[in-house]
Amino acid sequence: RDHGNLDAVHDAEHAKVHRCAKIVSNSDNLGATMNFRVLGVVHRMQVPMITEMIKRSEDDQKGSHVAMSKATNRLVLRDNAQCAPEDEAEFQSLRKHPFWNTNNQWFNLQMLRDAIGPTGVLPLPLIVYKKNMDPLSTENPGPKVFQLETALGTAMNAILGCGTVCVTIERFTPVTTCSQLFALRSDAYVIGDGFAPILAPGARKPIIFLDDNYKMVSDMEAAIPFGVPSLRECRKLTVKGKVRFAPGTVIKGNVVITNSSPDVKEVGGVLENTTVEL
Repeated sequence: RDHGNLDAVHDAEHAKVHRCAKIVSNSDNLGATMNFRVLGVVHRMQVPMITEMIKRSEDDQKGSHVAMSKATNRLVLRDNAQCAPEDEAEFQSLRKHPFWNTNNQWFNLQMLRDAIGPTGVLPLPLIVYKKNMDPLSTENPGPKVFQLETALGTAMNAILGCGTVCVTIERFTPVTTCSQLFALRSDAYVIGDGFAPILAPGARKPIIFLDDNYKMVSDMEAAIPFGVPSLRECRKLTVKGKVRFAPGTVIKGNVVITNSSPDVKEVGGVLENTTVEL
């Protein structure tokens, strides 16, 4: 606010029919498009901030969920980096924490400006990530470092009266891991009318787990020189070890592929509800 940006946006929008609502999202959520149904909910609820949530699936592990704070009896957003190691199993429980943050945040700019007040800042909690200096290097990753950041979604923790709305899966198409990129490049997805990826007709969301051999995009692409296997009928694919997919590979149902050797091995054909040991 010190730079006057919030005031400028507020004053410009206040003169329009849309009044003072704005959506802010991460660029890595390809489903974060303008949605007038959600905008209508924002207008009717008249709260400072609304966060879009989805029903969580088993691959929603790195990110944040909404929870109820025992200390304040208020909704809070909690990132997995804020979770103590001994609480990790509970954090990942779909039963206990069934709603996942999409990082689509809607703000009423007038209420946001009032909440920020004369200080110009919100007291957002600090999130600490432990990483290697050079995550691209496996031989010499360098010393451990701390990455410090704040998350916009945790404004919910600092502003009274915030709300949430549960949306459909089309509103959340993240691409933060190679596992997610693998699925998005497959025939399980098509580009919809709003130029956002949506599930292809008849397809279900494929759950993909690629192990640490595929942390980098270059590693993933080395495994798919002929393109991503067909995943239209895939429910879950787990890949452990170094593999290369042959042309025309089709994955159906639940498939586990394991290669325990240090060498890259090829896998192909139609694989349906099976475990493959290479």
